Amino acid sequence: MNIFEKIKINKCLKKIEPDVDKKLIEMDLLKIVNGKKEYAFGSVNVKWQIQKELMKERFNIDWKTPQEENPNINFD
Repeated sequence: MNIFEKIKINKCLKKIEPDVDKKLIEMDLLKIVNGKKEYAFGSVNVKWQIQKELMKERFNIDWKTPQEENPNINFD
């Protein structure tokens, strides 16, 4: 992946961030406390799945989660 693809992906992730946050709040996996995001333990994989789905749906991008890119690393 070249630098321009990374920039595009990061811009798209930023665009969907409010929707991802909204879904996580609905699932009680994210709380906003004093203007700061507090994620529930174990929520990162759910967040990445939501991001993956929205990236495909809205931008037709097959985004790989950090877990998919680094299968030998345990997240959370």
